[in-house]
Amino acid sequence: MKSLVLTQADKVPWVFNEIYPVWTYSYLVLLFPVFLATDYLRYKPVILLQGLSLIVTWFMLLYAEGLLAIQFLEFFYGVVTATEIAYFSYIYSVVDLNVYQKVTSYCRSATLEQKVDILKVLKELWRDFLQCYSSRPMLCWSVWWALSTCGYFQVINYTQGLWEMVLPAQNSEIYNGGVEAVSTLLGAVAVFAVGYIKIPWATWGEVALALFSLLIAAAVYIMDIVRNIWICYASYVVFRIIYMLLITIATFQIATNLSVERYALVFGVNTFIALALQTVLTVIVVDSRGLGLNIFTQFMIYAAYFAVISSVFLVSGMYSIMKNYRRQKDMQSRSASPKCTEDSLGNEIIQFQREANVRSGIENADPVDQGRSSSLLSFWTLDSCDAKPLTLNCCGGGQGQILRREQN
Repeated sequence: MKSLVLTQADKVPWVFNEIYPVWTYSYLVLLFPVFLATDYLRYKPVILLQGLSLIVTWFMLLYAEGLLAIQFLEFFYGVVTATEIAYFSYIYSVVDLNVYQKVTSYCRSATLEQKVDILKVLKELWRDFLQCYSSRPMLCWSVWWALSTCGYFQVINYTQGLWEMVLPAQNSEIYNGGVEAVSTLLGAVAVFAVGYIKIPWATWGEVALALFSLLIAAAVYIMDIVRNIWICYASYVVFRIIYMLLITIATFQIATNLSVERYALVFGVNTFIALALQTVLTVIVVDSRGLGLNIFTQFMIYAAYFAVISSVFLVSGMYSIMKNYRRQKDMQSRSASPKCTEDSLGNEIIQFQREANVRSGIENADPVDQGRSSSLLSFWTLDSCDAKPLTLNCCGGGQGQILRREQN
């Protein structure tokens, strides 16, 4: 019976090709029904399922042996991660919009009641889906979520294999578990602190995503080309801290920009897209039925993947900044143009009243008639001070008349 302890280099491909992909495929298949049901089951049953699956996972980690048993372990861990969206969605349904940023950092650091018609539910979900993703900021953060989560899952799934190739466990002491713990702890501190950071994300969000994604690409690249275990450890810690920081910001930005309460739907769709991309990447790069590339080539591909994400968001961010700059200049130029004053409007009304009297043949008539004409002046509209026609609707002598005067 094969051991799961990575003590020999020839066991690494077996673990990667036969065991780890089960989690990816299970996560993908389970996520779709989970995020469809979460909003209607009102979160708590799904959270309970996550807790039970987590207990089974840890139990199997202690006692499971053999390939099939470990593959079942990966399946139950897929249930855990698929139902995780309920945990992070539930909090937004019970707190005020003003504290989304803080509760998101707290949750990350701490790590329907009736039968419904399926067709009706799907139509409602589709309508909500279109409404949710109609916002450009929402779409931007969601795209980054999906793309980056795909790469993140790949790196954390296979980084142990990279470390094993850099420094085999049988040759020296390893500190893989300690590094995982340190990266998680420092990431928790970072995401807790982000709850108190005040930055105009609407303006600088895309550029920030581009710069931090570039740092992630650099960390993965260094892990791949520098065959020193301590540098690999340090790069991995930086990689996880940056990702956890950004995914926390992305989560509360998405929650803030949502126009309807469909947190599980949006988080689920984003994660589902990430898993679909990860599945494609796994089949092509990792799986023995695909290219089955060695671990170093895989990490070079992952570094390039994050570099492409950085480039896309840098271009998009610079375009948004220039667009906002031009909009501000247009607003300033408008505000500098001459404005209408009450005196000028009053003079216009008086002049138009006189013209109305002339047209009605009562300019020199009895004051009572003039007063009647004035009282019959129903309304006037002034579109702007600089260009548009000024329209006067006047009723006098029993006949409706419209006087138009072009502004110079």
